[in-house]
Amino acid sequence: MVAFPSLKELRLHKLPELLHLWKEDSQPRIVFENLTNLNVSYCENLKTLVPFSLPLEKLTTLAVWSCNGLMNLMTLSSAKTLGDEERRITEAEKDATIDKITLSMLSSIRLVHLPKLITFHSGSDTLECPSLTNIDIKYCPRMEAFVLNEKVALPCLKKLLLRKLPGLLHLWKENSQPCKVFENLYILKVVGCDNLTTLLPSSVSLQNMMILEVGKCNGLINLVPFSTAQSLKKLKIMIISGCKMIEEIIIDMGDEVKGKIVFDQLIFLGLHCLPSLTSFCKGNFPIEFPSLRRVGVVECLKMMSFSQGVLRTPKLQRLKLKELDSDDDDDDDDDDDDDDDDADDDDDDDDDDEWFLESDGDDDDDDDDDDDEWVLENNEGEEGKWIWEGDLNTGIQQFFENRNAKNSE
Repeated sequence: MVAFPSLKELRLHKLPELLHLWKEDSQPRIVFENLTNLNVSYCENLKTLVPFSLPLEKLTTLAVWSCNGLMNLMTLSSAKTLGDEERRITEAEKDATIDKITLSMLSSIRLVHLPKLITFHSGSDTLECPSLTNIDIKYCPRMEAFVLNEKVALPCLKKLLLRKLPGLLHLWKENSQPCKVFENLYILKVVGCDNLTTLLPSSVSLQNMMILEVGKCNGLINLVPFSTAQSLKKLKIMIISGCKMIEEIIIDMGDEVKGKIVFDQLIFLGLHCLPSLTSFCKGNFPIEFPSLRRVGVVECLKMMSFSQGVLRTPKLQRLKLKELDSDDDDDDDDDDDDDDDDADDDDDDDDDDEWFLESDGDDDDDDDDDDDEWVLENNEGEEGKWIWEGDLNTGIQQFFENRNAKNSE
């Protein structure tokens, strides 16, 4: 037995010959019993992060990056020991027992530059992470799904960042039962996932979502179905940018459309560089924005109207409509941290998410221009000013007509 009872943080960095953290046939009873932080980076030949029976009941933070051979974070046999799985099961009970993984203390996971990692969790076993609040996954080109089945319980997940995952097909398997992964989520950021065709199925409710950002996901035709949009009661900020194929934000699913959509707390809506967008929604149903104060529509050249149904925006004060110059640079999402060699540095983790804090700050009408910096940058002269043209539909229609008239001259 090898024990490190006082070890709380373990960092493994640039160990190209490391094949496993512990020999496969080893069965230590107590190892790293008080470990809270595990960071692994640049271990090129590591295949599975935890392929052994290793108790890590107090593990709270897991960060893994630039391990080019890593295919699995953990296997069932090893993952059980990370939590408080009861393993005293009689032979007669085994056939009726559903395998279950419980990672009771884990609160944060960050996975960066893992070219062979396929999914966060793919097993037929049940995974429960009752304390997990933050997940950040970036540059994992083979990842096809965040999770592949409904046997995943992340009841406290609040922040989910999925960035530059070109192989991502869906966040949640389409035919799976309604899940508990997203019910308490309040920040969702999905950027650079070109093969993603559906953000979330209609069975998913986002009743606690406060901030939603989707960018450069060129496979999306629409963003959310009617039923999911109805659940966005707490949404405060929505920013959709750089999605070349998206035609509408809310899709009318026909028979499921009943009643109206009310975005009770939405204060800012940004639509940026969406060349195929024709309207926010094409369905003929009422939409209410009782708290909406600002709308930014930038480089949405096919957008002729906001919606077809009754539209209510009693507090809307500023509408920004703009067509970018041909030399304006739109490549602004996270390119500054491609190398990400310091992914374990807590101070760097939130650098590209600063707009979350700024946008969710003071609501004073006269001094919160910084909240919408992504819209206001490079806006000089008359075209760079916020304008107000009566209502959303009137303003967008007038801008569309004026632009067409100008182009025909």
